[in-house]
Amino acid sequence: MDNRTVLLTDQSFYITDKMAALHASAESSLIRVDEHTQSNSLFKAIRATLLRIEALSSMGVSGKRIPFSDLATAELIVSLYPMYRNAESLRRAMQLFDIKDVEGTLSSYFYLCTIDWISQNIKEGSAISYEDIQLIHDLCRFGPPVKKVRSKKEEDEGLFSDYGFYCNDYLMDDYLSFINKDLLTPTAQAAVSHSQFTKLYPFLYETERIARLLTFAIFYRRGMVKYSVPPLAVGPAELTKEHPSVMRSFITGLPEQRLDTVYGRNNGFAYSALCTKATAQTIEFCIGSLERFYKKWCTALSASRDTSTAAAFARALLEMPVFTVTTACAVTKKSFSAINKTVELFQEAGLIKEHKRFAKHRVFVAEEVVTHFDRYINKITPSQPLE
Repeated sequence: MDNRTVLLTDQSFYITDKMAALHASAESSLIRVDEHTQSNSLFKAIRATLLRIEALSSMGVSGKRIPFSDLATAELIVSLYPMYRNAESLRRAMQLFDIKDVEGTLSSYFYLCTIDWISQNIKEGSAISYEDIQLIHDLCRFGPPVKKVRSKKEEDEGLFSDYGFYCNDYLMDDYLSFINKDLLTPTAQAAVSHSQFTKLYPFLYETERIARLLTFAIFYRRGMVKYSVPPLAVGPAELTKEHPSVMRSFITGLPEQRLDTVYGRNNGFAYSALCTKATAQTIEFCIGSLERFYKKWCTALSASRDTSTAAAFARALLEMPVFTVTTACAVTKKSFSAINKTVELFQEAGLIKEHKRFAKHRVFVAEEVVTHFDRYINKITPSQPLE
């Protein structure tokens, strides 16, 4: 924690017409694509893909590149074997599936689970509590099921208060009071929240990622996002060179920060709006990509006798590009024999490939989908981690 930390309740924020217009444009773009997502027949596939893009982009910001297929494989393992949900069991299973970066993939999966929890539990108009932040931290660091794991050194040194925060309680009270009020636009509020939380540094581990996760919480609490999962890490990933200087100047100069520089990326508020805009554009890209895949597959299999099963399977395949016949049956609610026949048709058409066999399961991959999103994530992921 920085000794120069200021109380947010003591600050005044001024928004000019230009800055307000920039935030309104970014927020309206995100609201529009979020509503488009909800009304789309591929809603489940879009949501699942956005979760993966956010989790992998977040790892990319930290300098790690995790393959899209590896994260999807981690999800497959948990769907096949729910008892592997805990960290140690999932780690061992990943090794059996030949996942290269086990720790990175595990961290990505925990981050994905945390976003999913936030999207389902932080409701519009609700208050974000101490317990919520602690749970977000524990989910992100340890994964489900949540349990408090503290090292003996941490306990002996008394680094945690009752809630597990490594900072003064009055500063966290001030922070919570700020994020539970609607004093600024959601994007401006998220910018202040991120900088203040990073400056407070309430946890010994994962503070930077928790700060980003709390932006999700703010967006859901403010009702700016209701259906989709906005990939917020895309902005920092694309603007890696600017991000450290923006956050550094924003954190050290919060009392003097003005909201009147519309296009200056050294302004934290403008930068937040730019990242929100990038998020909306990524959602549009994701929707368009999945719609094209679905149309292409349905056209390729139009001669199939069971077009309803083929269409249901195509939607399921976009939702889970790494799958087994068992998991496909669970998602589509179709019989094992029907899905088996459809899998053969997709294989003959060159749309899927058998990846490997694990126990009694044959694991298939939609390589075209996996490669497509891997290329996109690699394009926006920095070659060097953020400072």
